[in-house]
Formats: sequence, structure tokens, C-alpha cells
Amino acid sequence: MSEKSWVPDGYSVVEMAVPDEIAAEIGEGNALVWRQASAGERYLSSAFNRVGTRQKRTDSFLSVIVPTTPPADQYREPTQDDVGKMVEVRDRSKEGWEPRELLAVIGDETIVRRFVCRDAAGGFYCFTWTFARIKIEEVK
Repeated sequence: MSEKSWVPDGYSVVEMAVPDEIAAEIGEGNALVWRQASAGERYLSSAFNRVGTRQKRTDSFLSVIVPTTPPADQYREPTQDDVGKMVEVRDRSKEGWEPRELLAVIGDETIVRRFVCRDAAGGFYCFTWTFARIKIEEVK
């Protein structure tokens, strides 16, 4: 496993100094990886001393801009179609999220505690919650 999660296997990290204006274009939280670029990927063009976007796949190696941190999980509010799935719930924005099985979503949005969930996996009690979210799964 790489020391840094964004470094592909078989690669080593080498520091590189770039002018401040190019560093700003690369963006904070990104790094350069010397590899073949796919269409649509951003890269550092050393020939023109600027950041460009690859128009088509190339067999040439370029300094491709990659994020150094994984993307944050994305969530949405559950709907009645999600009944039976595991969701995360809480009552106040400063509380942590708790996993619960969704039993129902009250359709009237004027109701404060609209999300009905089982108290625990296989539990016999249900409770209502103010906030609920379900993770958006990445389509592969």
C-alpha cells in the first residue's frame, strides 16, 4: 500500500516546484501523476507552461492532475422508495448520524419528524426522526 492513498502502485513521490500561478490552476488538494491521460483529464502542459484538458486519450505520458484526497460521500434525503433500506438519522444538526432501518417516510413536509425507523436491526420499536439521509451509491 502506498504511503499516500493517491499514489498509484509502482510510483514514487518526487517534489516539483511550479510557479505560483500554475499551482493555483492545479488547485489545492491536487497533485501531479506522470501517466497516460484519458480524455477529459486535466494535466500540466510543460510545452505551454499551463494547465490543459486532454481532448482524447493519448499514449504519451503527461503530468495528470489527480485529487490527493478521496471524494466525499454524497447523500440524499430518503423517499418512500427507500423503505427497508438502511439510512442515517438524527434530530439536531449538531448530533452525529445513527444507522437505522427506514420503515416509512411521511409525505407531508410540514411534519417535523417525518422519518420512521426501526430502533435497531431486528428491533421491535420504531421512532421518528427529523433528519435522514441515504448514501448515493456510485454507478460503475
